[in-house]
Amino acid sequence: MKTVVRVVEFTHFTKDRRPKRFILDEVEPSLNEKGYPKGGGYIITIEDGEGRKSFGLSEAEAALLLIRLWNILIGHSNDFMNLWSMVRAQKKPEGEGSSS
Repeated sequence: MKTVVRVVEFTHFTKDRRPKRFILDEVEPSLNEKGYPKGGGYIITIEDGEGRKSFGLSEAEAALLLIRLWNILIGHSNDFMNLWSMVRAQKKPEGEGSSS
């Protein structure tokens, strides 16, 4: 028997205050009908006022998604820090920061 566990749920509201939900459920590994282990997976669900759509991910697909999201997050973090450095440099009063 497959066990499904809620991993995360995000609710955002549209401009007209209607909820949209993102849900990630884990399908735990289990035994198949012959008693052998069967890998788990994940179910991504998007729900809004018009209905609900779900998409299944295998362990391999989830791993690839994790790696790509992680790389994007690191890139965004670096971009954000660089933008702050540019803003600070532009707002620095004349003569400040030089040691001469």
